[in-house]
Amino acid sequence: NNGGPQAVVGFDTLGQLSWSYTLAGSLNAPWSLREIPDVNGDGTPEILGLYGFNGGLFAITEDAGIPVWTASLGASNGGKIVLLNDLNNNGYVDFALSGPQVFYRLDSYLGNVLWSVPLNSSYVRGIDYLSDVNGDNIRDIAVATQQPGKIIVLNGANGTMLSEYVFGTSISQRGDRVARLSSIDGNASTEFVGGNREGRVICFSGGQNTVGVEPEPASIPTEFSVSQNYPNPFNPTTTIEIDLPVQGNLTVKVFDVLGREVRSFDYEKASAGVHKIVWDGTNQRGMSVASGVYFYHVRVGEKTAVRRMLMLK
Repeated sequence: NNGGPQAVVGFDTLGQLSWSYTLAGSLNAPWSLREIPDVNGDGTPEILGLYGFNGGLFAITEDAGIPVWTASLGASNGGKIVLLNDLNNNGYVDFALSGPQVFYRLDSYLGNVLWSVPLNSSYVRGIDYLSDVNGDNIRDIAVATQQPGKIIVLNGANGTMLSEYVFGTSISQRGDRVARLSSIDGNASTEFVGGNREGRVICFSGGQNTVGVEPEPASIPTEFSVSQNYPNPFNPTTTIEIDLPVQGNLTVKVFDVLGREVRSFDYEKASAGVHKIVWDGTNQRGMSVASGVYFYHVRVGEKTAVRRMLMLK
């Protein structure tokens, strides 16, 4: 409640206080925390944090709460941290966040801004990661803004606006949330929903056949079959071809060697024909996975197939 002082605290497995990272000032309540892969080279994950009305950011070690870096993004109000792919290929995940008045894509290594874009609206209220909407092979980003209330799709590569929907200009019409869905229209894109403070929820198309299932105008196969992915080994993208003799609900799940589900593609009423699944080497949270052996499990109705693949970075 902005009374201060505020802190992020860590507990051991017995619930005993292990460490504390204090945020100086009376208006620096932490609003959001997110675990990220190791950025300081000690082999353990770090914690990203957003706090205060000044848009303060920090990264601290997960095991001791020791500061790694700090940054400030200016005026802010609440916020959620979303992890993104490694756009600049430096080996560290990117992230974006709701809360500030300007939209930022940042590098988790030192908190550097990769790009930023003003949205001509007060405060970013919601954010989520989409599939590649505009076909440049980089996943794009959906944003909800406060006033005027908008749902905006931004190019993940540079922040240029790809589309915009306006709920209204009053505070009661503010855009509050966006959320990515699986494809609901049978093509390759991930649809998404946007909601505002009045309770309106709208489902938006994620584009046409971008990353995922891509029907080809070839002859209809006579039987169900699943090809070996290509290329294999791969880094970071690979393609899986699936022959469907009839329309059906298509599910493709990627598992690691411990049997943990890494990524899932679900398509209702996939049409008969030759389809392609393109996996970009990320998990459901949009984070790049490690090198190693993975298995993909394909199911259409009662028919299933499993294949092995290898990612080498």
